[in-house]
Amino acid sequence: MYIYLPQEVVDWVDRDFNGLKELVLGGGGKWSRTVEKRLRERTLFLIWYVITRRLFPAKGENGERLREKSSLREFVSIHRDELARYGGSTHYYSIRKFLEQVPVLVVNEAYSTGLPERKKDSFTKSYRLVGVEFSSRSITRVKLTDPHLLKKLTAAKVGQVPEYLHRYRREVLSRVSLSEEAEESLLASQGDYEELEFYRAIYPVYNLRRRDYLKLDREGRLYHPFNSLDNSLRRFLRIDNRPEQPDWVEVDVSACYFFIFGAYLALEGNRGRDLERFNAMASGGDLYTALYDYCLGELMKQGRVGEVEELEEKYGGTKELVKKAMLRSLNRKPNSNLSAINQHLTLYRVAREFFPTVFGEVERLNREDNAVVYRTITRLESSVMVEYLVPRALDLRLVFITRHDGVICQRQDSDAIRQLIQQGFKKRLGREPSVKIKPVR
Repeated sequence: MYIYLPQEVVDWVDRDFNGLKELVLGGGGKWSRTVEKRLRERTLFLIWYVITRRLFPAKGENGERLREKSSLREFVSIHRDELARYGGSTHYYSIRKFLEQVPVLVVNEAYSTGLPERKKDSFTKSYRLVGVEFSSRSITRVKLTDPHLLKKLTAAKVGQVPEYLHRYRREVLSRVSLSEEAEESLLASQGDYEELEFYRAIYPVYNLRRRDYLKLDREGRLYHPFNSLDNSLRRFLRIDNRPEQPDWVEVDVSACYFFIFGAYLALEGNRGRDLERFNAMASGGDLYTALYDYCLGELMKQGRVGEVEELEEKYGGTKELVKKAMLRSLNRKPNSNLSAINQHLTLYRVAREFFPTVFGEVERLNREDNAVVYRTITRLESSVMVEYLVPRALDLRLVFITRHDGVICQRQDSDAIRQLIQQGFKKRLGREPSVKIKPVR
């Protein structure tokens, strides 16, 4: 197993490693070649751990990203127990002090408990990497061999999940891995690591090789290491460690969130031509373009040229921009969607005018809690994409990787997966979505 660090950091640790020896011996500990090798790996791993904790953006209760962590220069909060788990409860404190002395890490001592030094250390602190020349293309690969550290890293971390998901992990996910070419590809084009691009790209490679991980969140969404795999690395996925590349495709539900929400509203008894029109668009496979074009057409009929020009200037008919704006509207309270500071206000107002049933229900459901619509949709999504699909695909002995609203599988199995998805939604919501099959490149 490998971790990835700036070469400067590794050099500094090795150059000043006697400083750690002095701290260990001064604290009554013992020193030997075995201890030295073990503590070097744990020291380097704790630096890697601080870096990787920088990768994950803050999130709200509904899973929406609040702020992207952008640089190694920013602090990240980590509880002492997390670092002690990997640094070792006996030597963690000495390693931390050593890294401050080098200096590699700055520790934010914003709080004072009045307790002795080691006792004071037993709560969450903030850490950041310092002193490094933040240049590009200076990342090195460090191999971990310490059996105790590897055991902690590779132990399966499986939450409370039904037996069919344990079966999914054993029979399917354990058979899929990344070829070494994925790592080589990323190392060959490292880029500027200060802004974390390299680490965001390499972390899923590290993560896939270090542990089995399976978890269901409160809405029934299934998480495993493949969820965070960058699209550019999917082509490196292999089955049973065979060298040949499978003909991977992604079976994807088009406009999944809005398809589910529109179908849910109809199932709950909502009526109206606008809802019928919306559901027809959502089932047609190109909702965002169709919705945008329809709104522009209705504005032109009413002679509202100024709004048309404003929307065209901002979105230009670009599907992805419209998609992001519409999806964000599902995760807001009414006053946020209608606020003057909402950069998508005009689009929201126009969409709400021509589809009052859909967006009126968004406002009603999210009036007190902006996560109600999100939770409603994801529970319905999971009831099909996890509860319905996974056990049936297992019975067909397919190799498939769930991706929330899509599935990665071999082309030869894609029709079977598509049928299961359509059958599941038909059974759960009374209608079938548009399901596209796209090659994985």
